[in-house]
Amino acid sequence: MNKSYIQETTVDNSAATTNNATNQYACRDTVDKVFLPSYQDYINADYGFLAKNDLSDTRVALVSDYARANGAACRNATTYYGSYWTRSADSSYNEYATAVGDWGQFMFTSVALEADCVRPCMNIKIS
Repeated sequence: MNKSYIQETTVDNSAATTNNATNQYACRDTVDKVFLPSYQDYINADYGFLAKNDLSDTRVALVSDYARANGAACRNATTYYGSYWTRSADSSYNEYATAVGDWGQFMFTSVALEADCVRPCMNIKIS
């Protein structure tokens, strides 16, 4: 794909995009071409997600063969569901972030763990 189609996006990283509107670990907005969805994105019914923190088929994600070969964890060898990061900081610990677990539920996980996956997003201009 032609890189000129990938648009820069002002990404809201404020506390409002996390699970806690007073999150002390939220940060300034960034301008990025590739970014992770936030906690609030993953509970947005307009995007097709369940609008609460519960088990959710709409947030479940399969771990690719490539990711598994590079150390990504998955639930088991027959379903290949795995967890993945959001861009939202946890409000309780500075070294934790919000992730989506292998059943589609939210969890708060140390950013030092290397077995979680990512589901990057980008905005594309179609002319």
